[in-house]
Amino acid sequence: MADKVALGAAMTNNLLSLQKTNSMLESTQLRLATGRKVNSALDNPLSFFTAQSLSNRSSDLGRLLDSMGQSISSIKQADKGVTSMTKLIEQAQATVSDARDSIAAGFSSSATGNKDIGGAATMATLGVTTGATFQITVGDAAAVTVTTADADTGAALVGKINTAVGATATASLDANGQLSIVATDSSEQITFGGGTFTKADYAAIGLGAVGDTVDKVKTLENNYNEVRSQIDALVKDANYRGTNLLGGDTLTTFFNEDRTNKLVTTGQDLTASGLGLSAADFRTATKADTADSNVRSALAKARDFGSAMANSLAILQTREDFTKQTMQVLEEGADKLTLADPNEEGARMLALQTRLQLGVTSLSLAAQSQQSVLSMF
Repeated sequence: MADKVALGAAMTNNLLSLQKTNSMLESTQLRLATGRKVNSALDNPLSFFTAQSLSNRSSDLGRLLDSMGQSISSIKQADKGVTSMTKLIEQAQATVSDARDSIAAGFSSSATGNKDIGGAATMATLGVTTGATFQITVGDAAAVTVTTADADTGAALVGKINTAVGATATASLDANGQLSIVATDSSEQITFGGGTFTKADYAAIGLGAVGDTVDKVKTLENNYNEVRSQIDALVKDANYRGTNLLGGDTLTTFFNEDRTNKLVTTGQDLTASGLGLSAADFRTATKADTADSNVRSALAKARDFGSAMANSLAILQTREDFTKQTMQVLEEGADKLTLADPNEEGARMLALQTRLQLGVTSLSLAAQSQQSVLSMF
């Protein structure tokens, strides 16, 4: 073309060399500025996409790491709950044990009064409340009610008791006029309670000690039932972000980005009913023994669940540590593919700057050969 300036072969070669050196210098400056030798797919497609894949996996594991942390908190909450629940169950067990001791001391297969109610004495003269009623339970049979009248003598009271208890027991007055009730089966326990009889009424017919025991057992039943209600309240409060392992919920924790590895932590119903702890009924030694068996079973269930929670917690903490280490390895691998060596890049930059200066000098020398033409004019 007519308007194109011819530079000559020497100047053209020097100019191309300068341009290449300047491009390399800019690339080195970028590496030093970013700290990476691979900043885009244009630098090194294989290294760039491999590093990106490693970084993406590390990021995915980071999100799973947050989930693991929440799962650990959920299990810790359940573990704290079951520890406190174990103490409540042990308290219930102590209450049942106290009831059994009271029954053993005050309840037996026979009940003998310590007061003379024979002869012509009536309930009214003995001081029994007008129209008073009391219940007798023989073994596990249903409680029967005896209603007294003011005019009832001791013999009349014995007749009413025998009518009520039927073949399960026999009531009589001994030679001293003292009331005696004996179970037909010597292994059956005789207990008193219910109705309108007070301690004074039991004392009036000579059974005050049994009446005292009944009152104590009722108090222990109330204490036991209060513990049951507190167990249910504790289970309700063991919730963590909508998950309640003590209420029977299931917690699933994933360990890898494609969700093929996971830990399923199965909760249990540890409410009073779930533990098999029914409302207190310590009226007989047999029932108290049953309550004791139920409490021991509940305690074993709670302890087994606590052991399972401890196992899950240990697994989660181990996997959490492993995930952190895996993320570190992935980041290190990505960095090996993309990070630049500052020392190497600094040396390269110094070399390129020197080359650039030499190139400028060379270009200047090449231009001098054309300037010599001016001397001819």
